[in-house]
Amino acid sequence: MPNLRLADFVGVAPDVLVLPSMLASSAKVVDSVLVLNPGFLSKRMGPGSYAEMHVLPPQIKGGEEEGGLSHRVWERARVEIVRI
Repeated sequence: MPNLRLADFVGVAPDVLVLPSMLASSAKVVDSVLVLNPGFLSKRMGPGSYAEMHVLPPQIKGGEEEGGLSHRVWERARVEIVRI
């Protein structure tokens, strides 16, 4: 099991986490991560839902470098849950 630790990202979190589930569709910010549950496109008894996400580009000021830039995607993103 030498590759067991390859998925460890200590101190790193994603900007957006998409987790489709049977729970109600939602978009929330949890610890600076945009957590998106678009639901399922189709359900057993009828149509489902999907998500549209639009993200504006970051506004980089003159002195900031890419390495030190905090992404803060949740501030620049707009998420719409669309029911079919």
